[in-house]
Amino acid sequence: MKTTTATLGAILAASGFAHAGDNTITQSLDYEWNESSGFQVGTFDAFDDAGGTRELVGVSVDVDGSLEIGVEALNFSSFALESGEWSAEGIISVNLLLGDFGPGSIEQALGSAGFAGLTGELGAGSGSPFGEPGTPTVTDTLFGALSASFGIGSSDFVAFTDGAVTANLLSFSDLAISNGPPGSIISVRTDSVESFGSIDLTYTYRVVPAPTTVAGLLGAALFGARRRR
Repeated sequence: MKTTTATLGAILAASGFAHAGDNTITQSLDYEWNESSGFQVGTFDAFDDAGGTRELVGVSVDVDGSLEIGVEALNFSSFALESGEWSAEGIISVNLLLGDFGPGSIEQALGSAGFAGLTGELGAGSGSPFGEPGTPTVTDTLFGALSASFGIGSSDFVAFTDGAVTANLLSFSDLAISNGPPGSIISVRTDSVESFGSIDLTYTYRVVPAPTTVAGLLGAALFGARRRR
């Protein structure tokens, strides 16, 4: 048995099947994303096991992007508001979702941008939250970065082995009016959420012999062992 194992190992090495370190395949996706255009920013190819001769041992993701967010405050009150009479605050975050929505997808936080103390002159509105806001409104632009570098656990590899892997960006907003006079009807919203950047998906794999090749090499090893006896 030891002779057979040693001989098989030698044959595998001579045939190029011996483990000589991990190999990587990296796909890069450059994107320009606006929240109004939908979630998906692109797709990656699934891992190809090359007929069973490659074993996936690692998946990693690197994201590098910028974030630009427009926010707007609107006054629906029947009276105008001066700067300092009211204020708004909030935070907007963006996550990366790899795979189709639902079980088996991978979600990772990328970054956020926030503001506090937003104020300014607001014109009188219709007096109803369902009516028309007044003019002028108050706007602001926030800037941030989307950055992450993370690995995927082996239990989630299945998401990268069957069909194309979609890349989606999801935004989440937590906005509030933190101060305002009694009876005022003020709303704050995101006017736009945009990001530009790149996403790299790297597969790390090891080369392994196909089952039929292993059987053939094992047979050769046994035959060689018998001849030497």
